[in-house]
Amino acid sequence: MNAMRAVVLSALVVPVLAMSSTAGDNVRPDQLIGLLALPQLFGNGPCDRFEAHSLTLYASPDGGTVIGEVRVDAPWTFHDVGGCAGLEIGVHLEASGGIATPLPIREYGYEEPGAIVLAKKGDRFKIKLEGGAAWVAPRADARFHPVETLVADRLSYLTEA
Repeated sequence: MNAMRAVVLSALVVPVLAMSSTAGDNVRPDQLIGLLALPQLFGNGPCDRFEAHSLTLYASPDGGTVIGEVRVDAPWTFHDVGGCAGLEIGVHLEASGGIATPLPIREYGYEEPGAIVLAKKGDRFKIKLEGGAAWVAPRADARFHPVETLVADRLSYLTEA
């Protein structure tokens, strides 16, 4: 039974995740193991008014060498008639002199962005960056959404059907 479920799940994961890809993020569906909701960077939903906190990037899952940080470069701007726009999340690597690049993301729900997770070790996550990856130790309020859960419970609305 589990083998059959794995085959069916594999057949569903590739097309669904390919469709939900952020342009140019170059993540193969077989690399992605899930998405990481980070309230410290995105808030707890669209237009959430929140206090942003940076996320430290490490070279290895054990911590040690800090290679940069992810932070809110531009907070939400709120319109007089309602709604919001303009949240910008930047990756600032020490090797690049702190020049910001966008954090590659995908949505785990409608207008609910998450970092692309490539590996997990304990409470550490390896997330996709433009041109590479880094390890993070997110706060306790971060939520990991494994790819199996995303396909089964959340991302089915992204298929052509």
